[in-house]
Amino acid sequence: MGKTKSGKSLKSSLLAHQKRQTHSVQQAAKHAVIEAKGKQGVKADKAGTSRKRRKGGDSGKAIIPFVSTDRILLIGEGNFSFARSLIDHPSIPSLPPANITATAYDSESDCLSKYPDASSHISALRSAGATVLFGVDARHLDKTFPPKNPKKWDKVVWNFPHVGLSIADQDRNIAANQSTLLRFLASVKPYLAEGIVPDSNAKGKVVKDGEDDASDKDEETMVIQEAKGKMAGSVLITLREQEPYTLWDLSRLAKNPVVTTTSRNALPQPRYIQVRSFAFHPEAYPGYEHRRTAGWNENETSLVGPGKHHIGGIRKKETGPSRTWEFVVRPEE
Repeated sequence: MGKTKSGKSLKSSLLAHQKRQTHSVQQAAKHAVIEAKGKQGVKADKAGTSRKRRKGGDSGKAIIPFVSTDRILLIGEGNFSFARSLIDHPSIPSLPPANITATAYDSESDCLSKYPDASSHISALRSAGATVLFGVDARHLDKTFPPKNPKKWDKVVWNFPHVGLSIADQDRNIAANQSTLLRFLASVKPYLAEGIVPDSNAKGKVVKDGEDDASDKDEETMVIQEAKGKMAGSVLITLREQEPYTLWDLSRLAKNPVVTTTSRNALPQPRYIQVRSFAFHPEAYPGYEHRRTAGWNENETSLVGPGKHHIGGIRKKETGPSRTWEFVVRPEE
């Protein structure tokens, strides 16, 4: 009997020990899972914070949308400081100044009168070998550049377009600027270089007829996969990210324009593909200072860029983040 009781006691002890071991293993596994989830949560929080910072404009390195082989046409240059910033730009050191054509809507005398600081920029551009033109209407580029066997550009840039008519009524103001943008997009089409349309949706592909284009994406996640061969010429337009500029609905105007004009002289309205959009960092262009269409004086703060004069924060309400949209003509157009 004693032997039997001893055997049962030993068996009970072994079972109890095994149970304790199993419980310990289960608890250890449970803690390991909790710890792993905690680490994943920390990583997710960090990633989320990073995404929020990018969306808020704190995205780090600025995108410079030019390469050294680009032929560049600049529209509505104002004081020509943006054009000058491209000369010897650190991101495109091999860009020949002769590849730059900088234009202004004003006559040369009006330009120098409205923008006293333009003279030095114009002189620097001409000395370097760039082309500087005045009286160029973005809505009628054919009046400056012969439409027969037209010159072609890889990048056509219009930073902060505005009709500058001081229209008080917001709806009329929006309509006037939308009309100008539509006419520009129609006017510029013959002057864009032929080539392959890049696709931002899939690696190693190009956009085919009937395919939709990319929607707005954060500049950190937007990667354009260039196909082999020459890329098609693109249009780059920069606007502030605030009203009334956001109400112009630039992306829709370019991709799905609604044209109501019945003028016999109106150009066919092409449809564009939005290649990408990205934050515009004026500080990435050394010496660049944007000016109002109506003019500028030395006591006025720069609207965009590192202004040298800060007296009372003039027109402070118009400063803030800006964005560049890049478009190419749809292949079927």
